[in-house]
Amino acid sequence: RSSTANSAAYSAQRAQNIEIQKALNLYGFNVGKADGALGRKSKAGIRQFQMANGFAPTGQLTEVEKQMLLSVPFQIENSLYQKGFSVGMVDGKIDQQTSIAISQFQGKLGEMPTGNLTPNQTNTLIADHRTMMVNQQSMGQNAVRPKNVAMTAAPVMTAAQVAHNQSSDFPPIEANNFAKGKIKNDNAVAVIIGNQTYTGKDIPNVDYATRDALAMKYAFINTLGISEDNIIYIENATLSSLVDTFGNDNPDGSLLWSYIDPDGESDVYVYYSGHGIPSLDNNGGQAEAYIAPTDVLSTSSIQSSYSLTKLYDNLQALPTKSVTLFIDACFSGAAGNGDMIIQAASPIVIPAYAPKESGRINVFAAAQADQIASWDKKVGHGIFTKHLIAGLAGKADDDDDGSVSNGELENFLKKQVHRSARRTWRRDQTPTFEGDLEQVIVNY
Repeated sequence: RSSTANSAAYSAQRAQNIEIQKALNLYGFNVGKADGALGRKSKAGIRQFQMANGFAPTGQLTEVEKQMLLSVPFQIENSLYQKGFSVGMVDGKIDQQTSIAISQFQGKLGEMPTGNLTPNQTNTLIADHRTMMVNQQSMGQNAVRPKNVAMTAAPVMTAAQVAHNQSSDFPPIEANNFAKGKIKNDNAVAVIIGNQTYTGKDIPNVDYATRDALAMKYAFINTLGISEDNIIYIENATLSSLVDTFGNDNPDGSLLWSYIDPDGESDVYVYYSGHGIPSLDNNGGQAEAYIAPTDVLSTSSIQSSYSLTKLYDNLQALPTKSVTLFIDACFSGAAGNGDMIIQAASPIVIPAYAPKESGRINVFAAAQADQIASWDKKVGHGIFTKHLIAGLAGKADDDDDGSVSNGELENFLKKQVHRSARRTWRRDQTPTFEGDLEQVIVNY
């Protein structure tokens, strides 16, 4: 055997030893610096790991024990992600962002936020991850795995959605009830967010957001021809989840970034149902619109929300063929039933948010700046979403040419949503559109 081969084998073994030491440190068994040399301290950590998991404490890892130990970082990142903590790329590498997420998790437990897990904390996260996987399997849920992420929150149907479908109050949401388009768009990617249950004090829930989200998922799959594997599905997104999905200062490394075609061949669709809130600008300038995550604080709503401007900028920065947003929310400070999201505040007019490149990014919004996005309590959907699904299914095809353009969809939504809001709530709601009127969104 050549010295070059021996050197390569040694380097590979040392690299694996470093990962073993990192995993032991993450597990709470402090073995010091990860240098690739499994000395006395590392072997002591291995024995502790073995005892904690019911193995013989030999200090030498079997292949099964090694694989189990090396899977710990992935399980921890997945569990943190599912709990709403932003870990960046779910790649099994405990970087600075993951350490911050660990500190936030520890703080939520009321324990010292060190960024390094104790064995009990690690076992809690791993147990939660395994429980989540068992629950998904028992309900027939298949976690979608994007190209660069180990796991995402993208179930086929969640427990909450099953409960909705079993309720006699609303018609069930079934995949087969959604019209099928002619074209299968293999490179298309979609993000679907339904924010229904808000934890902040005095902030009302959005009664039908998860039903809206599930319905749009089936519309995207059946009608727009988007593969289920290319759909990022999130219920009750926290601020850290929104940042993880779309990015912070830029989209690089975000969950959406990991899904799109690297060569720019993806059409991206984003659907959001939930609260939108305005900034309270007392200086006479323009107020700014924000998407309200479910952990938004009524006392500091802007600091705990995700800027719509940031969302637009990050979507613009992605290499894509096109981007289309559907926003079933309003930014007047009121909920769909008229309750105020920001207590003791009157509705504030939010200016139109025209994208910088309206030819490439298309935005369908549920209401004008000073209006409320209303609900249809008979069917359990937002009025905008109800008619959006119908329009995509072909009812917006005004010239009967077998396709629906953005312009046709805009005209259909304005007429139908305005009529429904007046008849249901006796108030005006007129959807808006910014973008390419001629672009075809669906073919039959």
